[in-house]
Amino acid sequence: MKTIFTSKKILSAIAALIISVSVFAQSGSSNLTAGLNFQNPQLIAGDDLQVGAQYRFASVNDTIDAVVIIDSLVNGAKVNKIDDNSNGTGYKAAFQPAVQSGSNIGLSYAVFRVNFYKKGTSVASSLQVVNATALDIDGNNQLKEYARINIGNGGTMSYMSATTDINVSAISNGHFVGRNQAGTEKNGIDTSAYSNMYTATNSAISSFSVAYGTTTSTS
Repeated sequence: MKTIFTSKKILSAIAALIISVSVFAQSGSSNLTAGLNFQNPQLIAGDDLQVGAQYRFASVNDTIDAVVIIDSLVNGAKVNKIDDNSNGTGYKAAFQPAVQSGSNIGLSYAVFRVNFYKKGTSVASSLQVVNATALDIDGNNQLKEYARINIGNGGTMSYMSATTDINVSAISNGHFVGRNQAGTEKNGIDTSAYSNMYTATNSAISSFSVAYGTTTSTS
């Protein structure tokens, strides 16, 4: 995530999630080059940037639309942008929400649900293999970034590099949480920093959830 500061106050962490769909499970950097295209979201329900807001990303591929829902905001977290593609940040095709940390010390995060539908309809579409890769989970001496992916029962996790700056644990079947351990901040959203990425994979799913946020040690 790209974290923006004013003095000691954390303003915004721009997260990045690459979602790819394949017939067979992919691994490594191929997940970053065959992703669905999350651009130009349209608010279709709820209040913009609030819990319950729903955004349709039309034509994420030739046959699928995605609807992203702000499911919950924990410990004062806010969503400043549902998809931030400004200034060449990260991958434009990625889902890149800008999440503002809460003002209290500790963990705060936003939870998003991603639902897949047949293009132009409200008919759920089950995808063969979904790879969700969280990028740029970095940190510094004031905060550590956090990315949690619930890919569903039977889901698996893989690191993107043999050497890693993060620790990923399973909190339930198919539900993984990645936390920065090294406290080394990358420049912007570093799309080549494989040591700060992990991928969750599952098959035959029509939805999953992802949470982005930070654990802070100073306010």
